[in-house]
Amino acid sequence: MDFAYRVFKFLGSLKMAVIIILALAVLSAVGTFLESRYNTEFAQVLVYKSWWMYVTMILLSISLIFSAVERMPWKKRHLPFLVAHVGLLVLILGSYLTQKVGIDGTITLGIGGKGSMVSITPKDLSLYASHDGDSFKLLYQQEVDFISNDPADNNVEIPIETGKIKIKEFHAFAIPDQRVVRADKDWDRPAIRFLLKNVNVNFSDWLVLDRPSVQRDLGPAVLVFSKDFDKNYFPKKNTIYFHLNEKGRPAYKIFKSLNDRAVKEGNLHLGKAIETPWMGMKLSLLSFYEKARREVVYEPREYPSGITQSAVKVEYQGDDYWLGLNSIIKFFTDSTAYVLSWGNRQIDLGFSIQLKEFKMDKYMGTDRAASYASIVTLPDGNDVEISMNEPLKYRGFTFYQASFQQGETGEPTASILSVNYDPGRSWKYIGSLLVVLGSIMLFYFRRQMAKK
Repeated sequence: MDFAYRVFKFLGSLKMAVIIILALAVLSAVGTFLESRYNTEFAQVLVYKSWWMYVTMILLSISLIFSAVERMPWKKRHLPFLVAHVGLLVLILGSYLTQKVGIDGTITLGIGGKGSMVSITPKDLSLYASHDGDSFKLLYQQEVDFISNDPADNNVEIPIETGKIKIKEFHAFAIPDQRVVRADKDWDRPAIRFLLKNVNVNFSDWLVLDRPSVQRDLGPAVLVFSKDFDKNYFPKKNTIYFHLNEKGRPAYKIFKSLNDRAVKEGNLHLGKAIETPWMGMKLSLLSFYEKARREVVYEPREYPSGITQSAVKVEYQGDDYWLGLNSIIKFFTDSTAYVLSWGNRQIDLGFSIQLKEFKMDKYMGTDRAASYASIVTLPDGNDVEISMNEPLKYRGFTFYQASFQQGETGEPTASILSVNYDPGRSWKYIGSLLVVLGSIMLFYFRRQMAKK
């Protein structure tokens, strides 16, 4: 009984409060350091959402409750103390609701496009399979946190019919380097590297036939690449149409806009320039691989920068593959196609919004955006503008203008909105109000006592 009483007294004592305050100070300092050196997600995972923080907040709640109970029976002079302590408990409750039930993510809307899926912080590792190449079935899905659980120390393996897909390494910050490499797998596809050149332009790139037909819009002209020439193809713009001839070698047809008859056609030969009918532009074939694949290699970095992203190294049948965050890689067997994805979890808002227009003002004489805003159409048909200083509140969600995506020529192609749903906000407001009210009452009571 004496031991229980001492524990009770300690839990509600000033010593306990000082220990908790020091623990919170240390955790906050570590979290601030991680956020400044790395990023917010690092601080969230390793500190603010860690079991250390949960234990500290539980102890703080216990200390607040026991310190109030210890003063029973309460008197009028205890009122400011009780109001402030209740306010702190309500603040903790509101913060817990925000963290566990709230939503904080982003939604990307292409100009003229609709969207309802919000990308949030938790990451999912998923594996899909298809026997016909069209319909895919989910075989495996697991939430993964590679920041606090490094796959190098914790085996992450997905068994399939021909072995295992293993996550070998995780790099929180890495610089991607995309390249096209010669390959020898049955599922690898042809690739060509071309050059377009005149006195003002020198542009080269790869086209990999990883779909039935691939297309690149360069503005003045469109590039198309398919295995066989589509006889029903009608060019809406100036077009260079690459295809494979009867010997499996690269060939071309050049079309002028809105004219379905080729103005020039033939076979492509390495290094041989072909005149096009536009601006003195010449076309050359730099490389041709009968079998190739796009390969992204990541170079790890210790700290983040504007061009780094997270990536994992995957092993399958003795070969290593890189998988960047929010991307996929494909594996094939004789009978099955597998798609492995790793990315932020997607949740449905329950309604969709459409980006009707994106407006952007630039600093005078530069291409830098000074301000930008999205005009969105809501399900009820109303158009609303979301700007950097004017968020939209709709059905319990708050939409903020966060960023935008640009095309190859610098024009905006999509708007990125931050989406927030905070069921604990009202509780946090009430808690803050009670803490302030308790503080005011404390000063008032002390003043009254001083007058007496």
